[in-house]
Amino acid sequence: MTPTSTLDLGILMSSLGMVRGGLETVAAQFAWALSERGHRVTVVAGRWPPHALPAATDLPLRWLRAPCVPAQLAAWRRLACRRPAWPLKIQSLSFAYACRLHPAVRELIARADVTLTFFEIETVLFSRWRRQHGQPHVSYFPGVIDWRWLQRDRSIVRVAISQAIARRCQGMPGLAIDGVVVPGVPDHWLDGPYVVRPEARILIFVGRLEANKGVLELLAIFEALAAEFPDLRLRIVGDGPLRQDLVARLERAGLADRATFLGAVPAERVQQELRAADLLVFPSHYESFGIAILEALAVGLPVVSSDLPATREAAGDAGCLLPARSTALWVEAIRSLIGDLSARQQMSLAGRAHARAYTWRRAAAAMESYLYLARSRRVSWPEER
Repeated sequence: MTPTSTLDLGILMSSLGMVRGGLETVAAQFAWALSERGHRVTVVAGRWPPHALPAATDLPLRWLRAPCVPAQLAAWRRLACRRPAWPLKIQSLSFAYACRLHPAVRELIARADVTLTFFEIETVLFSRWRRQHGQPHVSYFPGVIDWRWLQRDRSIVRVAISQAIARRCQGMPGLAIDGVVVPGVPDHWLDGPYVVRPEARILIFVGRLEANKGVLELLAIFEALAAEFPDLRLRIVGDGPLRQDLVARLERAGLADRATFLGAVPAERVQQELRAADLLVFPSHYESFGIAILEALAVGLPVVSSDLPATREAAGDAGCLLPARSTALWVEAIRSLIGDLSARQQMSLAGRAHARAYTWRRAAAAMESYLYLARSRRVSWPEER
């Protein structure tokens, strides 16, 4: 088989059929773009009775569904406060074991040229299963949650989501990174109109509603600015365990009518919301890349973000980057930008110029080379450690 031959590819992700988030967007876009490049792509996604496949992942591909216990169950809320990683572990474990009972998934694992995973526990379990069949597995690597788990990974190729993640993993024993493929944006997001208004009146946040995304600081920033700017509005795209707490806090502050919770929405609705906003406010404490930043830049929306290694990589020189948790600095910077048309126009132009280097077509072509690399490597089942 030549390096340009068609691959039989399996993409496995427990949350893909149930949640819209950064990694879910990445998995869906890779599936679409690699299919467009002529590969036979099968997506294996999780299933739970209330969840249908979201429109954003309604791709012309082969879909297989395996039941799993979602990390977003209300029953896990208290557990998530004490053990933040456990709900996702339960989801991944239940998904992986359900896949072992699914005849079509078992057949895929045995025959696919390459398989690809994104979550740590799923990477460990599926890579080991594939090695039992002498078949290669690729990990798209967003960082380490539990090193004890990851030591059991048998992926034959690891691709980091960002240079920041790759640098962080340098020198870690048994965790060789073969390369970096950063996420992208749909090409058509770069060409639609964006109007920079004389005064910024709509702030937007896109991300999961949990503490490490800085959503508590987001509300503190909005509360401080809302007192100065009566027309200021906040739109929040995403869902998560802190949503009820955030709603209650805004109600106590008398700002419930000035903030809108949109929940998890399809990618095209995200694009519409970004185009209608004036500033993306993204005070995250940790990111493996920062796809929300790149998507905002692609539509022309100026970005104010935490200054982290990965967000620096996503924003380049186009964003206003500030120390995380420094609420007073954020309030001051956004206050200045609200009335500074010229600064926001420059940020808008710089953002689109930066984002043009990051498309899903480029990302898929780069990922394709690592999939071929995985297929070319000899697979053997090593002795258990």
